[in-house]
Amino acid sequence: MKTLFLVPGNSLQQNVVRDVLYGGWCSGKLIGGGTVPPLSLLSVATVARAAGLDIVFVDALGEGISLEQTCERADGCDVVVVLTSFMTFAEDMKVLEALKQRRRDLRVVLFGALPTFLPEVCLAKDAVSVLVQREPEYAVRDLLLAWEKGSPWQEIPGLAFRENGNSRINPPYPFIKSLDEIPWPDRTLLPPGVDYYNPLVKQYPYTTMLTSRGCPSKCTYCTAPFFMGGRLRVCSAEPVIEDMTLAYRQGYKTIYFRDETFCAFKKRNIQICETLLSKGIRVRWIANAIAGELDHDYLALMKRAGLYCIKFGVETGNEEILKLVNKRTSLEKMREDFALCRKLRISTHAHCMLGMPGETRETIEQTFRFIREIRPTTVTYSVCSPYPGTPLFDQVHERFPDVVDTTVDDLALQNLHISSRYNELFTSLSNEEIEAAVQEGYRRFYTRPGYILRSFLGIRSLREFLSLCRAGLQVLSYSVGGEK
Repeated sequence: MKTLFLVPGNSLQQNVVRDVLYGGWCSGKLIGGGTVPPLSLLSVATVARAAGLDIVFVDALGEGISLEQTCERADGCDVVVVLTSFMTFAEDMKVLEALKQRRRDLRVVLFGALPTFLPEVCLAKDAVSVLVQREPEYAVRDLLLAWEKGSPWQEIPGLAFRENGNSRINPPYPFIKSLDEIPWPDRTLLPPGVDYYNPLVKQYPYTTMLTSRGCPSKCTYCTAPFFMGGRLRVCSAEPVIEDMTLAYRQGYKTIYFRDETFCAFKKRNIQICETLLSKGIRVRWIANAIAGELDHDYLALMKRAGLYCIKFGVETGNEEILKLVNKRTSLEKMREDFALCRKLRISTHAHCMLGMPGETRETIEQTFRFIREIRPTTVTYSVCSPYPGTPLFDQVHERFPDVVDTTVDDLALQNLHISSRYNELFTSLSNEEIEAAVQEGYRRFYTRPGYILRSFLGIRSLREFLSLCRAGLQVLSYSVGGEK
């Protein structure tokens, strides 16, 4: 039995971020045309291969291959495994249905946030065979091993499927107790020659790593902590050092840590940084942080060990909104951390969401003013969307039960981050006002002559110049024209 682990292509956009366990997240000009290696699918494929299974890995999105080429690459495969999401499901089904037309007995396995939180939506599709809910590595492995051996598989935890015309949802697969036991994703499975691009990356090639699952915060709008059952698990220092060393030896120049909040694990990270410095591992890296996790000595050590950019979830410039959405930080902590990063000459990225609970035109103005005050290197704005599996979605669903029927369309890639659907329910603004404010935020930040001049003065290489032009043209195109 041969299994295809597939990142489907997309007819709408070529730069779709599909690397996190809960599915596709970002796309288009809003993120400067960035692309990311498919980390989570790679992890599941690596575990399957380590169990002795015969696998094929195809990143059709990254390679930019056609649907017909994808079908040809799937020839000879008995199973296809895909990480899907609310944002990519409609496009994914086009590919999977084409594969099923080519081979009727092909088994289709889906995992991700949509199969986890709205399994009935997936099981309504004839092309879908089995869903794997929540953490996928071991459940997918056990299912594939059972199919290969011809053994009973229906009792495997974490699965959902149709049985006798009805949906059957098994009890959850136990969460992996120690992340250290999972093999690091095998980057040699990635397609050779694909140049993944990120506007925050200065030196290429770059790769990604995930050293924790879950988040210490439980913001009401975020899927991540609820997908992981409200638990936070962290890799110890030694395996992280080993994988960073391996990536360095494989020729990667930059690592982008995809943890929800990498910087929270101070004691472990100090050990990682000190070891990297002692071993002479000169790799640059980007990490996420929640404001309030940093201090001068800690940040200075991380910079010496290669950190050059930190991404913060700023979300809003209004303190009351932070409290309403259960964000575990404050505006003052953000001021302090952004000032500290500027002092140490570490780049910062601020992500903001407009149309959050309690939003008004004045709170949007407060966010714009706050961004000018803290002076991030880059910023992204998006519409706050109610994702299934979150308390915010539950609030909307309580008032509008039919929201489940429209979720896949509402959160599809062509609407994601720029379209407001239900924000009128928890703000004092119309959907049109919120959508216009997102475009306004980009325009007010990126079209400032002083910002443009500083960006070009900071260029240190031809590649940085080309990257800045590539990202800048994408962002400016959205800022002026509004097309994602």
